[in-house]
Parts: sequence; C-alpha cells; structure tokens
Amino acid sequence: MTPQHIDAILRRRSVRRFRPDPVPDDLLRLVLEAGTLAPTGGNMQPWEFLLVEDPAMKEALVNETYSGYYSGPGNPQRWIASAPVLIVLLCNFKRTLARYGESALKIAPLDVAAAAENMILTAAHNGLGSCWVAGFREEEVCRLLGLPELVRPMGLLPIGWPAEEPAAKPRLPLRLITHRDRYGVPYFDGGPPQPA
Repeated sequence: MTPQHIDAILRRRSVRRFRPDPVPDDLLRLVLEAGTLAPTGGNMQPWEFLLVEDPAMKEALVNETYSGYYSGPGNPQRWIASAPVLIVLLCNFKRTLARYGESALKIAPLDVAAAAENMILTAAHNGLGSCWVAGFREEEVCRLLGLPELVRPMGLLPIGWPAEEPAAKPRLPLRLITHRDRYGVPYFDGGPPQPA
C-alpha cells in the first residue's frame, strides 16, 4: 500500500478548535453519504445522523459531555460548541434487532462506528477537522434530542474548518498488539508458537 492510498488516514487528527466559517452543504452531504457507504451486518444500516447547528442546542449538548469516565459533571468539553455543525451519530437498533435479535446490541454500534470512521476520513480528505466524542451522559442526550426508545446516541462528531494543526499522537507499535494463532504470541516478532 502506498502512502497516497492512506493519505486521509495519515492526515487525520482530533481537531478541537474550529474557524467559524460554515461547512458548505455539498461538502456536508459528501461526508454524510460516506457514512452510508460503511460496511454493515446484514445490510441493516442502523445509522442515523442528527445535525445540530442551533447554538442553544449545541450548548445544551456540550453541558452533557465530560472529558473522561472519572471526570463526572462540571467538566464539559466546551470546545465542541465552536464547530459550525455537530453531527450526533445515532444507532437505530430496531432494524438490526429484527434480524439478529439480542446480537444486535453488539453488531449495530459497530456498524455506526464504521460509518463514523468513513465520515471522519472523508472530512479529513476534504480539509475539514473533526473529533470523535464519546464522553457524554447518554440519557440526557436522548432527552434533549427527543430520541425514540430504540434510537441511541453513539457519538458526537463536531465538524468544521480547523483553526489548529494538532501533532500526531503516538500509537502502540504493531509488535505489541498483534498475535499469531493464539493470544500472546507476537505476529511480527515472535515467529511460530513453541510447544508447551
């Protein structure tokens, strides 16, 4: 694989400062359509996208975020409100439950995550910044957005023109996270497993 094939992956960063310029509708449509092209179990396509541009609603959603599991209330991610558009990625479990039963509780969120990555990479390829946000009080977000019973928020995706160029964050090396045939046998450094 040459670098040109993974350019958007290499350029993608978590952007937390945005310029106020709006995102053109045709570019926003491109990002959303990229999400709908993600792989999905049984072609159930459980994703839905709720776009928030109203400053009051953005602020209400921001107030339900937190910066980490142990942060709790009082530490919202205020920077989200600076994005011109906030996409709430929703999972409509009804479609996947009808086909897969209780397994849908695992399958459908993975489908939405695949859609999110398509959207994030399409945004990056087109010069937009974004940042995946999963730290929020789910029940409050459901209430604010008036979500029906089987529709749940999976993540918030602020999108806009970046006002910063964050450096790449370090990643774990493949030798620490890949395994050969069974867990604990390194794929790249360990060679074939030895008899016990």
